[in-house]
Amino acid sequence: SYHDEYGQLESQMVRMQVEHQQKINKLEKSISEYIERDYQVKEKVNKLEKSISEYRERDYQVKKREWALSEEETDQRETLRRIKALERELTKAKAQILFWYQKSNPR
Repeated sequence: SYHDEYGQLESQMVRMQVEHQQKINKLEKSISEYIERDYQVKEKVNKLEKSISEYRERDYQVKKREWALSEEETDQRETLRRIKALERELTKAKAQILFWYQKSNPR
């Protein structure tokens, strides 16, 4: 009868609405899980980027110290070279003075 058919259609419609709502709920749950995972991934990426930039900064500071030490070493070698050159000049000057002294004061 018409009444039975209408009842069947009505219950079918209700069942479809329930199924539809369940699908929507599943999708919303999936979307919020995806958003949460995306957020966690972004947090990890940010932490990694921070670690990398801290590492690069430390590496740069170490290299700066190495450069400074290398410059200091070069300066020390240059100073030592100058000292040795001055010592040679001093030795020559002493020899010359001694020579002139002996020449002007024969025994």
